[in-house]
Amino acid sequence: MERRDVRDKKRIAIIGAGSSGLTAIKCCLDEGLLPVCLEKGSDIGGLWRFSPDVVDATASIYNSLVINTSKFMMMFSDFPPPDCFPPFLTHENVFEYFRLYAKHFHLLPHIMFHTQVCHVTKSSDYDSTGQWDVTFRRQVTAHDCCQHLQDVVSERFDGVMICTGHHSVPHIPHIPGLDTFQGTVLHSHAYKDASPFHGKRVVILGFGNSAVDIACDLAKSAQQVYLSSRRGAWIVPRTAFWGLPADMLANSRLVFTMPYRLLDWCVQLQANFRIDHATYGIKPAHGVLNCHPTINDELPVHLVSGRVQTRANILCVDTNSVQFDDLTVCPCDVIILATGYEYRVDVVDEQVFKVDNNRSRLYKYMFPPHLSKPTLAIIGLVQSIGASMPISEMQSRWFARIMTGAAKLPSQQEMIDDINMKEAAMSDLYVRSRRHTLQTFWIDYMDQVAAHIGVRPCLWKLMCLDPELALKCYLGPCLPAQYRLMGPGSWTGARQFIVSALSRVTKFKPLDKAPCAGSTDWRGHASCREITGVPVSTPGSSTGPHCSYHLQTAGAQVSLVGKAGSPAERTTRPTSEGRPGSRSSSQWTTFAFYVVVMAICCIAWLLSVLCNQAESLLNVVDKKLPLVD
Repeated sequence: MERRDVRDKKRIAIIGAGSSGLTAIKCCLDEGLLPVCLEKGSDIGGLWRFSPDVVDATASIYNSLVINTSKFMMMFSDFPPPDCFPPFLTHENVFEYFRLYAKHFHLLPHIMFHTQVCHVTKSSDYDSTGQWDVTFRRQVTAHDCCQHLQDVVSERFDGVMICTGHHSVPHIPHIPGLDTFQGTVLHSHAYKDASPFHGKRVVILGFGNSAVDIACDLAKSAQQVYLSSRRGAWIVPRTAFWGLPADMLANSRLVFTMPYRLLDWCVQLQANFRIDHATYGIKPAHGVLNCHPTINDELPVHLVSGRVQTRANILCVDTNSVQFDDLTVCPCDVIILATGYEYRVDVVDEQVFKVDNNRSRLYKYMFPPHLSKPTLAIIGLVQSIGASMPISEMQSRWFARIMTGAAKLPSQQEMIDDINMKEAAMSDLYVRSRRHTLQTFWIDYMDQVAAHIGVRPCLWKLMCLDPELALKCYLGPCLPAQYRLMGPGSWTGARQFIVSALSRVTKFKPLDKAPCAGSTDWRGHASCREITGVPVSTPGSSTGPHCSYHLQTAGAQVSLVGKAGSPAERTTRPTSEGRPGSRSSSQWTTFAFYVVVMAICCIAWLLSVLCNQAESLLNVVDKKLPLVD
């Protein structure tokens, strides 16, 4: 009987086992689908699995990388990171978080490693079944353990989720004279650490996150670092007032209801608190919200010390120097091109899906609108002002429910109209650039997709049932857990996590001894047994088909009991601290902070409206009453 049940489940091919692929597997399991993940590497993690080697067409990161979004904003919505993790995770922490996620939800048995997908094509009966033929090459080890054979296989699937990301193929711009340069030229994709560049003069082309991170990494050992860019950039710090993560204050529903100009002015003011952008020649002509922000805390220190200097765009390159648009010349030993990536999905036929100059015409950045059956989706091919992991999860939840018939797409014409409207809005708002072809605001996009699933939080309803939760959802950070409050896939621990998150994010509990990267020995450590998100099993305990995962929050202890191959069962056990009327001092402080922020924003919003009205009134008066000589 069990075999028949498995055979009757829809089989979903998931290409890639990075952050998008992992959550795609989990969402398919939640909806009773049968995922088969095809991963060309030997482990999970994708972009976040650091390797000292550079592999073509494979995502790569540098050793000093720290994620730009705080841990509670980048988490999967029903799996908080451990409290012993810092507010901003290193790449080792992110990778370990993925390991915890995969272990808890039993994702690894559904992954085929060393499997390279060759191409995805429509099946012969696609118009009636919506199925796809996936051809892949699997690496098989021979009996002597030394020889590797390539086994080419073609299988049929009911649906396909492409989770390959968009940081694999470097974009190399044409620069006059670059081929004559006698020094070292490399793309940021190939940068690993600063050791090969000790004592050298380095020019970095670009002013995005990678360019600035690498410049700060090199500034401590290189002779001189030059940052070259066409437009400059707004440098936004990771932390804001009182050391709180800036993204937890900025990604708020209240903040994004403020007038656009007022919000842009506020962010510019915050950016200029650290360093005056005009003084150091990095102030762009556009506003903060017209471009993907560059997030960095170290650059102001290196700019004021002169270790990093800014320059105009590169005009041309000589054998041992670089000339810029302002005709200044700098001697140079190394040129690093932090110029972004080519967005490509080569495994799919161009008639199905095509990326043209980094532009893709996909409904909600997911679905090719012309397909008669919505059984193929691109997951994670979106550039948000905010964390990408929760977006991939939300997209995967939507696709999984479409595959079960619980959700549907609008008509083809409605999807095309939405794509056209989105392209027009992006053209008006964002600076024209290769990196802004997939741009979106985090809350706006998450709400749009959540509405299709039925998990968008209804704040008016919450205001009647739970005023404190409603206020924290509106005034506080828009945490991914908000999309687990109601609807399918709801999580009973979401409420307590949301109301306590801001007061807990900076009060992490580091271990007495830091574990090695990739190690799991710390999971039974005394200081980690009752922290958010860490399995309570100790070394040596049995690991059967069931696992327990305890979430200790300020108001409740939530136990999630997951069973392999089935959605997690969720139960809540209140504690004395979580009873109504019993609030910790940190919670009251946080609540008061929310009220103050709301009052300030309301006053600012009112002043903005009054100023606009006054300006309009003066214009009318000038027209009605012309000046008399």
